[in-house]
Amino acid sequence: MSKVFKVGDDEIVAMLDRYFSLDTIAPMEDRYLNHKSFAQSFPGLRNESRFRADPFDDRGDFNVVTLGCSWAEGHGLPREQIFSERLKAKLRRKLGYDTRSWNLSHSGAGSDYISRAAASAVHALKPDLVVVVLSCCNRREIFGPDGRRLVCPEDALKNRETRWSYDPVHEPMWQAMELLYESDFEKVAHMLRHLRDIQWLFAATDTPWVFTSAMMPPAREPIELIRKAGLLPEEHYLGQTFDAVDRVSETNGHPGSKSHEEFSELVFKWIVENGIGPRKSRPANDDRANRQVRAGRSLLRWWRKRRVRDGEGKDEIYPLW
Repeated sequence: MSKVFKVGDDEIVAMLDRYFSLDTIAPMEDRYLNHKSFAQSFPGLRNESRFRADPFDDRGDFNVVTLGCSWAEGHGLPREQIFSERLKAKLRRKLGYDTRSWNLSHSGAGSDYISRAAASAVHALKPDLVVVVLSCCNRREIFGPDGRRLVCPEDALKNRETRWSYDPVHEPMWQAMELLYESDFEKVAHMLRHLRDIQWLFAATDTPWVFTSAMMPPAREPIELIRKAGLLPEEHYLGQTFDAVDRVSETNGHPGSKSHEEFSELVFKWIVENGIGPRKSRPANDDRANRQVRAGRSLLRWWRKRRVRDGEGKDEIYPLW
């Protein structure tokens, strides 16, 4: 019996296997799909894991993963009008790529969901490109005492009706989140931590990627501050936010069809300008150790280049051993 955990080992292992596996993509849960607003907000077909994506076992010669929140998932639009589907069509029509679109965006998601899903997607799907649309810094993904995953945006703290699911057993955790959201420093640090997580993940697996954020202030402003601090990975930044040049409707502020079309064009141009195209087959999962060795070597080279000040103020190479 564990001295740390109150629940059994098997329950924790089952939760980890469900949400953090590197071999499969965790499917979208029924309690989100069955929410009263979900079917109306995201019309159209879904794949076997219930994402607005092509089947995961149907690979093309150019496979694109999208990660984000409802902004990238296409809230309020038919699937064929969202940017990931439009991008797929452009790549096929203009470049002749046999493209598959795997949009793993999840309504209400924050940067912690994006980094978790990125790890699974890179290893299980081995995409040729990942497009990341960072979401609001005042959102968290947490796991309740019953092992269920909770999507906890700040605006749902006071209004239970806006939560994807509600259970009294989770109420103490929601109250704890209210204290966490009081810190502006934590909000920005939270986004940067997960941005760095995916930056290292894609570097270690040699996965091309590009990122931006939704234009909403809680998504856009942290990026501006991270850039001001000189910590933004500029070489992977799309250059502007995913703007809402039109809206779904007068009561739905998500980007409309024109916005998705313009954003798909921005990403398409970035792909062309950076020479991103189909690559040879990814190594199988059992070759993951070799990739980790290469990633480790890259990390060592980076540390060797770090410089620190010695007692006399001279530049010195950071001692590795």
